[in-house]
Amino acid sequence: MKIYTRTGDEGHTFCMAKKGRVKKYSNVMMFMGALDESNSYLGFTRSICSTEANIGALKDIIEFLEYAQKLLFNIGFEISGSKRFKGDEDSILEAYIDKFMEGINLKGFIIPYGTPCVSSIHVARSIIRRAEREFFRALDTDLAERREELLYLGKLLNRLSDALFAAALRAAVETTGIEYV
Repeated sequence: MKIYTRTGDEGHTFCMAKKGRVKKYSNVMMFMGALDESNSYLGFTRSICSTEANIGALKDIIEFLEYAQKLLFNIGFEISGSKRFKGDEDSILEAYIDKFMEGINLKGFIIPYGTPCVSSIHVARSIIRRAEREFFRALDTDLAERREELLYLGKLLNRLSDALFAAALRAAVETTGIEYV
């Protein structure tokens, strides 16, 4: 099976969200690319966290990272017009945040640092933040006619980055005993 079509060789691609061909650097495609990068990095982060010496203590975080990857796939499907969400996903993310923050008394800003797992979660969080910015740019331009329908996805991206921040703190506590640097 050939996976190349040659139809994108001149800088255009099919975009399901727009039901037609768009420039590869259009705002909606920049968002879809950031979503893809986010998902790939979350997979890399899962791999790293799965090799930590203290893996038992990270079980909930590794499961959350898998949930986050599936969430990102579903955000992509929603952008493309396929309904995937029930409307309670923000509550699920908030429950993860609350669980990860339990017993952590955040006193100020943190330096994103720690074990490879902790540091990788922080990088994933920052990539998700960029995807969130790209989402709102696409929402205000290429997807403006669907703004009300899709606005919920921005909320999910925002909560997801918060949940990753909380997961990084929890991973730091579980692997080093230190909340933040």
